[in-house]
Amino acid sequence: MYTLPSALSMSISTRVGHELGAGEPGRACLATLVAIVLALLTSAFGLLGIAFGKEAWGKVFTSDCEVLELTMAALPIIGVCELANCQQTTCSSVLCGSARPSIGARINLCSFYLVGTPIPVILAFVWPLGFLGLCYSVHIDGDIQDWEKESLNTRQLVGRSEYRIMECEQGIGFI
Repeated sequence: MYTLPSALSMSISTRVGHELGAGEPGRACLATLVAIVLALLTSAFGLLGIAFGKEAWGKVFTSDCEVLELTMAALPIIGVCELANCQQTTCSSVLCGSARPSIGARINLCSFYLVGTPIPVILAFVWPLGFLGLCYSVHIDGDIQDWEKESLNTRQLVGRSEYRIMECEQGIGFI
């Protein structure tokens, strides 16, 4: 389930970095919106695959009835968590592409380790939810993007405040 979001995240990181570096904040914003929609669609298909195939997925790995029942109860929870996880992966990559990986690292640290780890432990061991309590996850992500500002920041990072347009055989480029 993580292969497509991972590939998407690598692609959007590169695309956002290139667009901001080229002084195209509108295109960086559009690319981000497209990536987030694709991430949502990918995670929705994953959720549907887990929800409708929960019995089949369990039977791939075991024939133990007790394990199968527990697996069928846990997989829909994991599928719902993927809805947020896919978006988080994409948004973190956008932050990396806009030269702000430290923000994504802080968000991940807080959401996964300060919130996402204690809550399932509490649900599993303090409240009587057992294994299903461990499957619950809390994902916190989000960042407001100022694309014009990010484009200027990127140009400053590479030491250029202005770009010249160059026309060549392959098309138009920036130098």
